[in-house]
Amino acid sequence: MTTLKDLLTIVIPCKNEGLNITRTLRCINKQQDIHGTKIIIADSSDDGGYTKRCIYSECDKNTDIQIIPGGYPAVARNKGAEIVQTKYILFLDADMFIYKDNLLRILIDKIEKHSLDLITTKIRTTDGSFNNVYRVFDIVQFLIQFTTPFAVGGFMNNIT
Repeated sequence: MTTLKDLLTIVIPCKNEGLNITRTLRCINKQQDIHGTKIIIADSSDDGGYTKRCIYSECDKNTDIQIIPGGYPAVARNKGAEIVQTKYILFLDADMFIYKDNLLRILIDKIEKHSLDLITTKIRTTDGSFNNVYRVFDIVQFLIQFTTPFAVGGFMNNIT
């Protein structure tokens, strides 16, 4: 079985997300088979270095974190994607937490087994707000899957 670090790079746009990015990185670092996996954080924070200090506090724990200049979320994602060298990219927001410790391994195995170009998972908020919106996205994803790829945050096959 190929390790995640050989298959996956995680790209996270970030602006003034010190507490959230710390929690996100801690969740990622708990993932099964995550050791050495590259995380590119496209940071455009203007909080006096607070977010960068939070990111650095999580460096060298289990993953390979690289900070690059960011921008608006789409720009930041694209900047990160430009330097990805793995087959798959996972785009996460700085405030997305992964609680199932084997989720990344499960999704990569599924994408490999079925030769998929895009895969996502259900998203929910920790406090329950907006969960009805995400349930609507679940329905939209299910219906649209038969005509075009669609995901609210997701893994993508690096087609370059």
